[in-house]
Amino acid sequence: MNNSFIADIRRIYEASERGKLVVFVGAGVSRNSGVLDWLGLTNKLKEELPTEITGENDPLKIAQLYKDERGSNEYPHAASLAIA
Repeated sequence: MNNSFIADIRRIYEASERGKLVVFVGAGVSRNSGVLDWLGLTNKLKEELPTEITGENDPLKIAQLYKDERGSNEYPHAASLAIA
């Protein structure tokens, strides 16, 4: 192992010991944990929309339609329930 790698590992360990370590991970982690991905979440939200607008397939539009239809307070609540 080179000195730079060892120094990085030491900094990570020290940050962890001080409670200052923050780990950034990609969206794939949720999929491997059984949590809905973006497409799965928007499909779940789509189930609660009126039938005349359920023909939409664009996930961004579905999320916006849900927010418009159900309100900005219900949208994050529904999202949190769907991924729990």
